Amino acid sequence: MLKYLILPLFFLSSLSGISQQTKVDSVRNLLDNHKYGDTVRVTLLRDLAAAILSDTVHDEVLTIGNEILDLSNNLNYAEGIVYGYLTNAWYYEKIDDFNGARDSFINATQSAKLYNSNRLLYRAYIQLGRYYERQSIVDSSLLFFRKAYVLVKNKKDKRVGNVLFQISINFYYKAQFDSVINYAKKGLKIQQTVNDSSIARSLANILAAALKRKGELDSALYYFNIAIDYAENSNDKFAMLRVYNNIANIYGDRGNYPKALDYYLLTLKAAEEGNLASVRAVTYNNIAIVYYTLKDYPETISYLLKSLAISDSIGDHDNIINALNNIGELYFKIDSIDKSFDYYNRAEKLIENSDNKFYSLYNYLGKGLLYDRVGITDSALDYLEKALKIAREIDSKMDLAATNVALAKHYFLKKKYVKSAHYAKTGFNYAKEVGSVETIRDAAEVLHKANAKLVKHKDAYQFLKIYTEMNDSLLNQDNTKEITQMEMRYVHDKEMQEMEAQEAIRELQQEREIAKQKGLRNAFIMAFILVLVIIVIVVRSIKQKQRANQ
Repeated sequence: MLKYLILPLFFLSSLSGISQQTKVDSVRNLLDNHKYGDTVRVTLLRDLAAAILSDTVHDEVLTIGNEILDLSNNLNYAEGIVYGYLTNAWYYEKIDDFNGARDSFINATQSAKLYNSNRLLYRAYIQLGRYYERQSIVDSSLLFFRKAYVLVKNKKDKRVGNVLFQISINFYYKAQFDSVINYAKKGLKIQQTVNDSSIARSLANILAAALKRKGELDSALYYFNIAIDYAENSNDKFAMLRVYNNIANIYGDRGNYPKALDYYLLTLKAAEEGNLASVRAVTYNNIAIVYYTLKDYPETISYLLKSLAISDSIGDHDNIINALNNIGELYFKIDSIDKSFDYYNRAEKLIENSDNKFYSLYNYLGKGLLYDRVGITDSALDYLEKALKIAREIDSKMDLAATNVALAKHYFLKKKYVKSAHYAKTGFNYAKEVGSVETIRDAAEVLHKANAKLVKHKDAYQFLKIYTEMNDSLLNQDNTKEITQMEMRYVHDKEMQEMEAQEAIRELQQEREIAKQKGLRNAFIMAFILVLVIIVIVVRSIKQKQRANQ
């Protein structure tokens, strides 16, 4: 099954490039008027560096960072020294000098320790943790976030919730969902007491995402709705659209496809208005899954390719891998084997640089099924066993069900019926636990065939009945999906027409504004020329009079 993407609530900058330039100019003016080498100047320099970095990268930032360090060392000013190193670290990271960035972050932590300041040490640990998170070195990221947590865990302020969110999101990357739930619940409880809605909604969102991964959909929907409440109360539209996407995933899992599409289109509309390319990529991926479930494969590939194109254009590594895996699975579904291998192989090359175990699991499972399809069974077994190992590590029951059933089918092809029945029964039990009708059906089919080969006719008959019951249920679902698909097509086409119309209106308004500006410019030029002509005439007239008088 193609994979939905969750959107964690990361914090977005609401400042545009224009407002940042205004801030840069403002701080420069303050610095020009403040010549004293004191802590005020250190603060102004720090603000200037931050304003420049938020908009662009400039070598001036490194000069500013070093000036901060020189001034602060002369003043023996601990906070300035720490922020001087942090400024240099951010600059090095912006220019992809990751060794320089790491060394500067470490210098910041050592300076905070030297001055025995837990407040500054917390700040340095957080920045170092985020640095490793951006490098996808999750274990190191967790190490420093947990060190930061130790410093503030007995406090009652928003720093506690913030670092618990950072820990939660990194455990989510590692697919350790019990740890996500544990830390996110702690953080949510604390944030409710300190009344910080921005971090609280992020904690509720990541908590819901982890619960969804564990198959606890009712609890997931409960916490997603809490996240929505926080976002609506603070009128944070960008936070709302992320939660809308995640709620849509829940409705998709439950088979309520029109409701899922409603939320996805709501997300897509807000993402386009906010020019959020990564959110658009995720939403296109998830809309594709709705159409895949409805067996509308042309629409599926259309949206997956849109998702891949956007992710590729912005360098979103994880979304690229997910899109490639999903396209590989789609082509496998429609028996386009060469194309399926191509996309899975492209994804596998990128997976080497990702810590996301889900992407590896789905890739290995997909390639295992492909190799079984073409009869290269040794390679198939290798990939399927690697997929099962990861599924066990992350304790994802849905994926444990799928990988065990895939291995059951593999061993049935190899005529190893005892092993086939063993894996099929394990997959059957996991599928029942999470309520996956399709996987229950597939497991029951293998159990029926394997037991028949083992001359266990009673067991074979029992699982034939289960297979028939599950297959009938899915056929009924398919009939419902056909009706749903017709309804969705109408709603979707209408929504897309409205969005296209709004875009056309915006383009028309832009054209009118450009035409208006051209008209004003042309009028100004004509007026200027007319004035010049008048001046020339007047000057010539004056000269003629002067000659006449002479």
